[in-house]
Amino acid sequence: MDLSILQILMADTDGRPSIPLGLLFRYGAEQPNGIVRFIPADAYIRDAQRPVLSLLYTGDTDEETRRLLSDFLTRDFNGMRADSGKPGPNGLHPLLLPAWFQNLLPEGSFREHIARIRGCDVTNHFELLAACGTDLPGAVYALPYDNATPALMQTLVTNNQDALEMSVVEIPLVEGISLSGVQPKLGVNRDSAGRYVARTKLSEVSHIIAKLPVVDYPRMPEVEHLSMELARMAGVDACETHLVPLEKLSADHVYDLGSPDERTTLFLAVPRYDRDSPTRVHAEDMAQVLGFLPHEKYTTAVSYSLLMQVFMGYPSLGEPAVLELLRRLAVNELLGNADCHLKNIGVYYPDGVEPRLPPAYDIVAHHVFNGAQGHALYILPEGIQKNLEARQLQELERRHLAEHGEPMTPAQRAVASKLQLLRPSTLKALAEALRLPYKLLQTTVDKVVTDAANTWPAAIAASEITPAQKTRMTAFLERHPAVQAVRRRQRSRLGPT
Repeated sequence: MDLSILQILMADTDGRPSIPLGLLFRYGAEQPNGIVRFIPADAYIRDAQRPVLSLLYTGDTDEETRRLLSDFLTRDFNGMRADSGKPGPNGLHPLLLPAWFQNLLPEGSFREHIARIRGCDVTNHFELLAACGTDLPGAVYALPYDNATPALMQTLVTNNQDALEMSVVEIPLVEGISLSGVQPKLGVNRDSAGRYVARTKLSEVSHIIAKLPVVDYPRMPEVEHLSMELARMAGVDACETHLVPLEKLSADHVYDLGSPDERTTLFLAVPRYDRDSPTRVHAEDMAQVLGFLPHEKYTTAVSYSLLMQVFMGYPSLGEPAVLELLRRLAVNELLGNADCHLKNIGVYYPDGVEPRLPPAYDIVAHHVFNGAQGHALYILPEGIQKNLEARQLQELERRHLAEHGEPMTPAQRAVASKLQLLRPSTLKALAEALRLPYKLLQTTVDKVVTDAANTWPAAIAASEITPAQKTRMTAFLERHPAVQAVRRRQRSRLGPT
C-alpha cells in the first residue's frame, strides 16, 4: 500500500516555511483500513517557546500541551472515512483529513477549480491540501516531504511491521490557494498599475480576497460592502473592504458571473488580516479550535455562549472579545445575517502565541436575498435556549393579544417561535453563564442598536445596492423590536406634533 507525506511548517518572521511542526501522512487511501494522521515533530513538542498551531492542541500548562501533542492516536490527530455522500469505485467513502486540517481546504466552486487544475478528484482531500500548500489560511505550509527513509515510513504507519511503498506528492500549484466559503472568490494581489492579479510563483502569497458577483444574487459585492460598513458604524471591528470595477481583475477564473447590467460591474476586494507583508499571521477558525469538521459548522452542540466562555479562558481575549462578539451578533440581527457559523468566527496570533480576536469578516445582509433572520447557532446551549424561547413566545402572544385584541395567527406564531433574539431575558441568562454584569451586556447591545438606528438609514439610502434591496433592508431594520423601542423614545422626546 502507498504512503504519502506532507511536512507541516510554520512561517518565520520573514514569512518563510522554516519552523517544522510535524508530518501529515496518508496510508492506504484505497483500503478499508486507510489512515490519515498528523504526528507533531519531537522538537516542536519539546519547545517551550513553540508557536501555537491551534488552541485545540494547547493545554493550560506546557506539560499538558506536551501531553496533548504527544498523543497522536487521539481523534484530533486522525482523519476518518466520510459517513455520507457517494462512495468511490471501491465502495469506500473518501478519507477525511484530521478536522483541523480539513478546515484548511478550499470550499465550494473554488475547491472544484483547484481539483480540476490538479487533476485529482474533488474528494481527494490530501491531494487538495498539497495543491494549496504554500497559500493556506494563517501561517502554515503543507509541503511535500522528501526525506522519508524506509525506517521512518515503517515507524509512522506500522511500527516496523510491514514494508511500504512511498508515493511522490507533487509540488503545490501556483494557482493553489485555499479560500473558505461557497461564494465565488479568488486570491489576488494588487500590482503597480492598480490591477488585481493572481500570484505567479509559489514564493508569493495572496494578500487580497476578491469576492465576485454572483448570478441570481444581484449586487452581492455591494451588499457585503455595505453590510461591513454598517457593522463598523455600529461599533464592530470589521475588515476593510473596497468595491472595484471588474475590469481591473486580471486573473483567470471559471465562474459564471452573468451578464453585466447597465452600470459598472464590481467585485469586492478584502485585504487579508492573516497576511502581514512580508510575513504571515497565523489564524484558525472556531471549527478548528473546537475540533469540528467543516460540514459541522452549524452544529447545535455549540452555542455563542460556549464560544464566549472559550474567550473568557484566555487573558488575551477575555471580556473585550466577548463584548466584540456580542456586538457582531447584535449587528447580524439587525442586518438579517443568519450565517455567523463556526468558520466565520476565529482567532489569530499576531505574536505567534497569544490568541486574539481578528476583525470581523463575512458579514452579509442575507435577508435581502432570501429573507434570512435570527442566528446560525444557538445563543445559549440548546436546552436552555429552547426553554427560554418557549417562555418568550408566551410573552409575545400575551402582548399581541393585548395590543391587537386577537391571538397570533399560526403563521405569526411559527415565525415568532423560531426567531431567537438578544432580548433582555437572553442577555440575563448569558450574563449568568459568563459571570459578567447583565448591565454590561445590555449596554453593549443598546449602543449597537442606537447607533444603527441613527446612522444606517442614510447609509443604506446612499449605497449602491438596488432600490428594492434598500427598501427591504431598511424595513427589516425598522421591524426589529429594539429599533422600534429606539423610535418610540425618539418620538417621546419630540413630544406631540
